[in-house]
Amino acid sequence: MRVSHLSLFILLMLTGKVLSANPCDSLTAGTGTIADPDDCSKYYTCIAFLSFSSTCRSYQVFDSVKKTCVAGNQNTCLIYDTEASSTDSTYSPSTEATESESSKVEATSTAEVTTEASTTSETTEKSTIDSFYSESGEMSTTEAEVDLDSICHGTFFGARPYPGSRKLFIGCIYQKGRVLTCRSDDFFHPILLECLTNFTELEINLRRIKLHRNKIF
Repeated sequence: MRVSHLSLFILLMLTGKVLSANPCDSLTAGTGTIADPDDCSKYYTCIAFLSFSSTCRSYQVFDSVKKTCVAGNQNTCLIYDTEASSTDSTYSPSTEATESESSKVEATSTAEVTTEASTTSETTEKSTIDSFYSESGEMSTTEAEVDLDSICHGTFFGARPYPGSRKLFIGCIYQKGRVLTCRSDDFFHPILLECLTNFTELEINLRRIKLHRNKIF
């Protein structure tokens, strides 16, 4: 019985010591983060006055101001993180001016790149058109009173009949039109939309049927 009383007395003494040493007691609401007063590499996380001990990583100490682990010496508790909040908020006209000039230069460069890309696109388009014309037929030297672009409206690649001519046709590339002429002994068929060489009426009709079926299916 005496042993039991002695054990209870020791338990109460230890419990009282633990409760009196609870680091969370210093917090008003008992919730938050607080440094370990005996070891700068450790800290306590408090939730409803319950403490949970944690240890910073190697070469880190707990910063009681920032409430987090920062670079430092665990033996001397010296903090290496010397970054000051005042430095971040200091007004620096020269820096802002430099950033503004940099933005202008970047905007100018972007505009130049856009212009260059546009020019390259136009050059490529012209090259494609010229290539198409040279392969499709010899250019006609006759200037006609025909609105070529209007005829080619909605057609990015194809051919259209030239009004009143069997030899001439209009080549359409990117909705732009130019007068072309079929090769010798060829004529432009207004329905098949291509230059034909001495095709009989039967062959033309068969090609028309095939073209019609392709459009349906």
